[in-house]
Amino acid sequence: MEAIYRANRDIICAYVVSNSGTEAEATDLFQDCMIQFYDAVKKGVPSEDSAISAQLYSIAKSEWSKRLNKKQISEPEESQSTEIRRDGLIPLTDEERQDQIREIIGLMGFDCKYILIECIYHKTPLKEIASEGNFANEQLLRNRKFECLKKLRELMVARPGLLKITESDE
Repeated sequence: MEAIYRANRDIICAYVVSNSGTEAEATDLFQDCMIQFYDAVKKGVPSEDSAISAQLYSIAKSEWSKRLNKKQISEPEESQSTEIRRDGLIPLTDEERQDQIREIIGLMGFDCKYILIECIYHKTPLKEIASEGNFANEQLLRNRKFECLKKLRELMVARPGLLKITESDE
């Protein structure tokens, strides 16, 4: 359970925070999801066809949606003094955007940060990265880079506002 907790906490908490939640709400929701998942495992309900992380993410999305609906019903609409763009996103300041990018990179792990920064930012050839980074061979590095890009995409999808801003800057 501890390994499942550690492997999934950041992505689910990031999803909640990027969808109008606070860190406290995210932690609370994740713990509730872990309990629901544990109960489902005891009953034999989880599907063997999908990954544990996918099942937890599904539970989290469902639970967060329910909580947001309850929140909207119980709280009267606040007047919004912040300008909202046509796509429904509140524009981020450069500092907020940089903070979110740092947060995403912080969730990547050392190997992924190293690989992606070297490949994308420094444009270092894979052969050179493999030898400098003590990877067994170039193919293993290529596979690891693919996994890191996949993880980066998942983290970016969990923050749709950042993704939209980043695309518009190009």
